[in-house]
Amino acid sequence: MWYLEHLSARNICSFRELEYTLQQGVTTLIFGNNADNENQRSNGSGKSTLLETIAVGLTGTPLRKVHTEEIINDGADECTTRLSLSNRSTGEGFIIERQIFRKRASEVRCISIRDGKEERIAQASVDACNKYILERLGITRDELFCSFILSRHRYQDFLSSSDKDKKEIINRFSNAVLVDEAIAQVEADLEPLRERLKAADLEMAGVEGRIEMLSEQICNEEQCRDAKERSRQQKIESIRDTIAQKRTDIRICSEQIAHLKATAAKMDDVEKQLQVLEESETPLNVCMQRVSQLLAPVSSAHLTDWSKIVAVKNREIDTMQAEIDKWTAIIAATAQKISRAQADLLALGEEYDIFKQQASVQGEELDTEMETLKQRLAQATTRIEELTRNKRTLSAGIETLNAKLAGTIACPKCGHEFLVADEHFDVAEAQTELEHRKEAFEEVKGDLLDNELETEKVGMMITQVRNESRSLETLGAQWQDRMAKGERAVQAAEYEMEGARFNMKRTQDYVAARTREIEDIHRSLFDEAFDLLDAARRTNERSVAEHKERTRASESAIETLTQTIAEMEHSMGSELIASLKESLKACRKKSGQIMQVKTAYDMQFKTLQTQQQLFVQFKSYLANTKIDALSSMMNSILSDLGSDIRVNMSGYTMLKSGAIREKISVSLIRDGIDCGSFGKFSEGEKMRVNLSSIIAMQRLVNGNCDEGQGLDLLVIDELGDSLDETGLASTFAAINNLGLTALVVSHGLTNEGYPYKLHILKENGESRIDNG
Repeated sequence: MWYLEHLSARNICSFRELEYTLQQGVTTLIFGNNADNENQRSNGSGKSTLLETIAVGLTGTPLRKVHTEEIINDGADECTTRLSLSNRSTGEGFIIERQIFRKRASEVRCISIRDGKEERIAQASVDACNKYILERLGITRDELFCSFILSRHRYQDFLSSSDKDKKEIINRFSNAVLVDEAIAQVEADLEPLRERLKAADLEMAGVEGRIEMLSEQICNEEQCRDAKERSRQQKIESIRDTIAQKRTDIRICSEQIAHLKATAAKMDDVEKQLQVLEESETPLNVCMQRVSQLLAPVSSAHLTDWSKIVAVKNREIDTMQAEIDKWTAIIAATAQKISRAQADLLALGEEYDIFKQQASVQGEELDTEMETLKQRLAQATTRIEELTRNKRTLSAGIETLNAKLAGTIACPKCGHEFLVADEHFDVAEAQTELEHRKEAFEEVKGDLLDNELETEKVGMMITQVRNESRSLETLGAQWQDRMAKGERAVQAAEYEMEGARFNMKRTQDYVAARTREIEDIHRSLFDEAFDLLDAARRTNERSVAEHKERTRASESAIETLTQTIAEMEHSMGSELIASLKESLKACRKKSGQIMQVKTAYDMQFKTLQTQQQLFVQFKSYLANTKIDALSSMMNSILSDLGSDIRVNMSGYTMLKSGAIREKISVSLIRDGIDCGSFGKFSEGEKMRVNLSSIIAMQRLVNGNCDEGQGLDLLVIDELGDSLDETGLASTFAAINNLGLTALVVSHGLTNEGYPYKLHILKENGESRIDNG
């Protein structure tokens, strides 16, 4: 595919010098400021000159309906343009240089670049060069101005164009033009055969008429050979009466043919009126009445009562509309339920956050307190163990001293106490030691009791802290349950909403299907009308042919009867019969010869008709394929553009008669429901739909190109002025997601948030790109 990377120009329109490198893959909005005339704002600033440079460079013709030399700057005698393109798939470069003069013919140079080497492509003339450029791109001039370079001076939007224009556009995409050539060639071959068949039919009718008359005359002559009562003159008069009757038949046939031709003309008028009616926005019920009125004089067939079918479908739609209203109310109520549940969950979540913060602080405090209590308990336990050991030691010492002192003997004389077993044992000192130990024992016993009380107290405090921790955990679990319950309430409401929306979508799809069927009934109505008209026209043509054959047969019969009279007047009865038999033999021989020729013509004609029908069916297939592709692409692009409008297009249809009706029907749908004709939409909505058709068509054109051909460029001149600045920014931001390189000229205000902008400033009569 080819990419336009750089353009430059000198002395073009209000620019002395113009240089611009395109930002690839984005949509650049071009705004202008005419500082020379505040009343014109951006008008006349030179915005469109960039686009003119591209159009002139590629085709040699300006976008505006002016002579080419009129784009030369008023202060110069010539201007130049230069376009630089690259092809990423082939690695080639392509430069187009043009010089436009006021007083002599323009000049153009095409330069191909491969592997860094430039090669000038010589062409015999400017026209040949222009043709070469388009062939190199792989697109036609019409495709260029319909799908790549769009100006309000040339552009006709697809949806608003006539059915003929729609078919021409679709046929270009589908290559149906090539099939048309084949169909035209077959038709050219059919035409002489058709004339020969008509001539053979007439000749056959004449011969058959002669054979019939000759056979009748021979029979009469043979029956009346011996009937003396009947004179020759009477027989001649009888034959003359037959001739008069045949002439009356000819006159009647002529009158019938004239009547049938008048009816055929009336059919042509009915067909035109049907086409106008179909293109109008007349309601379906009025269309049905009008179609019946138009067909009544030219067709005896009865039109299907589409009103009953429409009434049934409308009743179904009304029933489903009530269902939609029910689900709309349910969705609104469910939305409120979701809102309340989310609000409750949010409030609960805020409380839960406060609880978690408080619980975290409280938990840390409890953990600290528990650690402190555990340390106190450990210290008390250690002290108890130490005091218990001391108590046992003191108790053992006291018992030992008591045991020793139990064997104390007091001297009767002096009262001195001593032990017999240990004369050195100091009883008094032992008693003092015993008292000290008893005092120490009581002190240890008191300390032990205090530490045991401390242990018990700390144990109780630890139990309390644990209970508080458990209570905190219980509260946390309760909060989690409440949060889970709140989340389940939201989820239940959302699930209920999902179910309601599913039922709403199912009902809307049903209504959309019925609406599309009603829309298709409009097409079916006219399909049937044209089919009945076609059948009536064929019946009319057959009647004309039959009357012509009857006329020819009567004329031949008159010739035969006239000849018979002459023979009767100059010959005897037996000679007359022999003459009639000889003439009959000659006529039958001629009839056989004509039949052989006619059979050969018939075979050729049917073969060519089959070929033509196959070509027509193939053309219909190609067109319908592109119509389906176009509508699918447009809907995908509309989705990317953020539009809720969708396009439904129906293409060529085959009538019951086998004929193909080339009618492209377009309907616009919103939320599955037909929302009227394109003209009813706002300008902003039209712009988005038109953009979708433009981009879709460009994709089709590029898709039809050979490998390495096509053009990644969209140039739009003042087609988006119906959008406000926000609409411009959002629409073309969406196009940016498509990765298309686009230049869009607009009178709209610059949206500050849109990143890709180009400003053209005109001061003192000259335009320039404002980089400040």
